[in-house]
Amino acid sequence: MKYGAVIVTRNDNYGNFLNERACYVLNCALSTLDEVILVDWNSDGVPLINDIKDNLLNTDKLKSVVVSQELHKEYNKNDPLAQTCTEVLARNVGLRRLESEFLISTNIDVIVPPRDLLDAYITDTRTFYTTGMRPVSLYDIRPMGGFKSDIRSNLLRLIHKYHQQPRASVCAGDDFSLVSNCGDFQMAHRNVWYAIRGFEESLNGRGWTDTNVQRKAKIYGFNIMVEWRLPVFHIGHDGGFGGTNKLNDMNYAVVGIKSTTNPDTWGFYGDDRLVIRTL
Repeated sequence: MKYGAVIVTRNDNYGNFLNERACYVLNCALSTLDEVILVDWNSDGVPLINDIKDNLLNTDKLKSVVVSQELHKEYNKNDPLAQTCTEVLARNVGLRRLESEFLISTNIDVIVPPRDLLDAYITDTRTFYTTGMRPVSLYDIRPMGGFKSDIRSNLLRLIHKYHQQPRASVCAGDDFSLVSNCGDFQMAHRNVWYAIRGFEESLNGRGWTDTNVQRKAKIYGFNIMVEWRLPVFHIGHDGGFGGTNKLNDMNYAVVGIKSTTNPDTWGFYGDDRLVIRTL
């Protein structure tokens, strides 16, 4: 089975030490997965990949898509309150261009599980998977040997040393909202993602987007599962509000949704301005 991930970012040092977090996260993903697409959304200057590429391994598996500031405005219909890094749109851009069988939606703070555990536990092509995430600090990671070291083995040892349990939130008190912290690790077979047409592109603010995508999976007849045995780590960072004053409507996103409103071209499929880049 082949696994691919879309990782979303913006080159704005969000949360501080963004470049450092990105190197750890991308190197772990590239050592585990068959392909990674990094979607750089609405950066002010050069894309993030330009600043960190010399610290990356296995770059033959890495592709990037740069969404310019002009496209950000166009895709968000010039909405001034849209997320500066519009996650639902960025994730769909990557999901639509991955070629693997199982597709992971995640971001630049999340360290994915080892390959053997993905092979062991991600087996059902009709299940939408998530998991709880274990918080870890850069201060824990930095002594582990640097960007090109096997930090994940050390992180797994931390679990056993401290008996650390994953965190998860149940935002709306229903099975649709069993998400991993802020929902930054979700995966399913490509047929599931394509059936539900990815993340709902009208939800361009903050909140309920990850719950919504699981709700859609349920509506379209798929299973939802929290696979606690997958060790996923979230690298802590300073907070913020993602560059928006807009909160999505929970009633629209979760309670009231009956089907997707995304077009067949979700993820801006066919827009030749979105160029796949390799290193």
